[in-house]
Amino acid sequence: MTNPDVIAEGDFPSSRQVKTKYGVVEGRRLIHGVEKEVDAFQGIPFAKPPVEKLRFELPQPPESWEGVKATKAFALRSQQDIFPYEDPEFTKKYPVSEDSLYLNVFTPCWKSESEKGFPVLVYIHGGAFLIDSSIKYGDICICRNICRKDVVCVTIQYRLGLLGFMATGDDACPDNLALWDMTEALKWVKENIAQFNGDPDNVTIMGQSAGGVAVDLLSLSPHSRDLFTKYVAMAGNATCEFSIHEYMIEECRLKMEERGIIYKGDSKEFIKELRRLPADVFNIPAPTKLDRPNGRVQLSVGPRIDGKFFPKPLAELRNETKGKPHIVGMAGEEGLLTSMPPWTVESCRTLVQSNIAGLIKEKVSPTKVRKTRNDIIKMLVDIKKEESLDAWCRALVQSNGDVFCYIDTQKHVLERAEMGHEPCYFYSFDYYNPDMFGPLGEEMAYKGSTHCCDITYAFGTRILADFKFTELDQKITDLWSTLITNFVKYR
Repeated sequence: MTNPDVIAEGDFPSSRQVKTKYGVVEGRRLIHGVEKEVDAFQGIPFAKPPVEKLRFELPQPPESWEGVKATKAFALRSQQDIFPYEDPEFTKKYPVSEDSLYLNVFTPCWKSESEKGFPVLVYIHGGAFLIDSSIKYGDICICRNICRKDVVCVTIQYRLGLLGFMATGDDACPDNLALWDMTEALKWVKENIAQFNGDPDNVTIMGQSAGGVAVDLLSLSPHSRDLFTKYVAMAGNATCEFSIHEYMIEECRLKMEERGIIYKGDSKEFIKELRRLPADVFNIPAPTKLDRPNGRVQLSVGPRIDGKFFPKPLAELRNETKGKPHIVGMAGEEGLLTSMPPWTVESCRTLVQSNIAGLIKEKVSPTKVRKTRNDIIKMLVDIKKEESLDAWCRALVQSNGDVFCYIDTQKHVLERAEMGHEPCYFYSFDYYNPDMFGPLGEEMAYKGSTHCCDITYAFGTRILADFKFTELDQKITDLWSTLITNFVKYR
């Protein structure tokens, strides 16, 4: 069920009309009748619908329109499979479509103290590059918790799954279409945000999980890095092992073969055949408990180094750029949400051993792997509690967090410090509400601050499940959103 504290329901006054490069838009005034009113413009196209002949093509600027376009509701979600833990009412209320390249602008109605306008925050959602949309992050909660702190906020959508990351390795299909979509949205912001009281020269992009990976990657590509000034990467960044998919070409062919479409050596004919298929053929289920043979979530699609969006290896791109001020971090127990094996001492012990062996195999000689692994396990599990299920569950959560993003994020921070370029700030988000997990909470070994907790309180939204905000929840939202908007405004 939609929470009215997150997504506005009912009648609201119309917003002011704004003239964009492509036509006039009119939204809703979601915060009204008070000193600081906020307008919301939802479902603004930033590219032509990527359908039919434009499927598997680079995004193109949208068509202009005559008259006033009503932008008073979220656009359809990008094509994706049903997430099994999602509220069925939400799934039914917000259907999916291949025509989904739209963004939302939430903007203060009062005059900025700066002649250039308000600083801008652009949010890119996560979801393993397979699921999610801008809708779940809300509208009225963003107006209340972000815009009323003197910031214009933009949330965007992009192509997901195989539609966003189809790869042929040649000119039959551009790689990294999802990243090109994000870049097109940032170009739209650069060209139009001044009309919404935003400063086009002070844009911060923020993403969580796969979105965190995306914003860090966008800071490196010469096609996107000059379109913003700062970024915030939550629970994911380009240093994380899962950020780049070396074998996307082979993976795409395999996934289409599973759907009865065989690659026969001609990429252009292959893509031509794919354009004739219904959009839902390209859906990929998000990983669930049954898809985790090693106890960890693994992404099945994602960006690759293609020679175009990324003309060089990431290390070279990072070295040739000065870098940007940014924040990176994660929840205190990221591995908790991604750890869903059978909760037994033996299964946890096996997975912990596998995790640690994988982390150290390239750092110690083969003859020392077992001893080093066992020494590390002793640091994670008190020898007096080696038969305790709780102790092994916590060790597994810690080691899964290490594999998922802890170690790579620490590496990212240390490398940025050594380069001595722009500042990099690090956070660990440790707050949670035990009621915020919904059905997922029944499968977790214990409750803690885990994946998605940080973004929940950044906007005051409800990501994993609907739950009642307490007074303390709102205080944490006020504190965390202030920290983020201060970075957007002042750094």
